[in-house]
Amino acid sequence: MIEIMHGGMLVPASVSVCCAVGAPRAQRVQGLIVGVAMLLAMADGLAASPMLPALVWAALLVLLAISTSAISSVSQRHNPLPGVTTVTTHRALALILTASLLVAGSAGPTRSTASIAVGAHHHGVGGEPFALVLVVATTLYVGYSAVAIWLGVRSRSNARSNRADGRQRRRLSLGIVDIAAMAASTSVMAIMVTLPS
Repeated sequence: MIEIMHGGMLVPASVSVCCAVGAPRAQRVQGLIVGVAMLLAMADGLAASPMLPALVWAALLVLLAISTSAISSVSQRHNPLPGVTTVTTHRALALILTASLLVAGSAGPTRSTASIAVGAHHHGVGGEPFALVLVVATTLYVGYSAVAIWLGVRSRSNARSNRADGRQRRRLSLGIVDIAAMAASTSVMAIMVTLPS
């Protein structure tokens, strides 16, 4: 079961990276950096001997969330593109939630297991209040993701009815898949970390 959950976490994260390749040039680099960083952090957290401690990954992910949001905000002021703010906000929230889950998954006096999930089940996530905070944060994130997907679907429908070019509709579709994949990946990670064994 744990292996299925690992796949359920890493496969959607990989899909998110693939979606970033097809994003508009203004978003492509940011999407690739964010997607690859999340994928590496998750994969490293599952490794028998991680390259970096969870706290270092968490700090890197939070710094990445802050920097990509700031850069996107500046570029949106100079060259506004529809939907960029939603995707950037979604990525920043995913980075921060993933950072929290990495720290929670490695919580405990020792880390004697190869997996975040097993580590969380043996040591807990810092007590019930912290687990409750993670569940609430994940629920809010999934809710935001659902709204962002719904807005993307509406924008794509409007683009089709307004006979927008195929490239715009394809980019909207990629954005929808990107948000859904990132939400799925982060949600599975939250389930792995917060559910008791």
